[in-house]
Amino acid sequence: VAIAVAVAASFPVFAAIVAHVAILYASFRAGGTLASHDDMCADVADALLWIRNNPGAVGDRAPRRVVIGGYSSGAHVVATVLSRSVLFRERGLPPPFSGEWICAVLYVSGVLAVRPESLPEEEEGPGGAPIFPSSSYAVRRRWIADLILLLVFGGASKSVPSPLHVPLEQVPTVLPHILVGCRNETFGVALLDVFFCSNLYAERIRIALLIGGVSDSVGMVRYVELSGPNHWNVLASSQFQKALKDELRRLSRKL
Repeated sequence: VAIAVAVAASFPVFAAIVAHVAILYASFRAGGTLASHDDMCADVADALLWIRNNPGAVGDRAPRRVVIGGYSSGAHVVATVLSRSVLFRERGLPPPFSGEWICAVLYVSGVLAVRPESLPEEEEGPGGAPIFPSSSYAVRRRWIADLILLLVFGGASKSVPSPLHVPLEQVPTVLPHILVGCRNETFGVALLDVFFCSNLYAERIRIALLIGGVSDSVGMVRYVELSGPNHWNVLASSQFQKALKDELRRLSRKL
């Protein structure tokens, strides 16, 4: 089984730590223009086609199946790619959730809340002291969300799909999902931590599984929270590397 991890082209060394194949999608296009979220999804789909057509280039043996994943914004891109079966159909790839080729999904410190104003408010700090007035908190979230997503995806958040807002019947439930997050993604800064929602996405997949009559939801969806590292050093941390080995070992027994 090959592990393909998608990251922005700015962070290839991070992908090399955990992947047989580092899928690097472009943040900029020729001429210096920002790549759109759709451009990034097409890059990842093209890379998957290359892996499919060049099996001997991945390790010593050609992989029969692939664990696809992403780190940071790459996890969000992969979540979008997997929800767009047309990207696979156009390239002659097996459907993403058929289990024929892609056998599991790995998200690391990613899946972003691109509509933070629709998440529960966090208006109180220790002892009940307000962090921000409720009337302005959602506005600040929206402003920061648009700025971050403009830098990361090249567009305002309303143009970037949100896995948290996909109808439950469209939530992917066929493949095992491993989601790894940090307890403090951004050093505990609430306005930034709120954008990392792997735990919420894991719960949404579990709910979709239960609605679909799948009882083994905990086995199909694994959320691992790391207490030591943060978003920027998670891949280099020994805690993450041990968790990844444990989860992949557990996954191999199920496949």
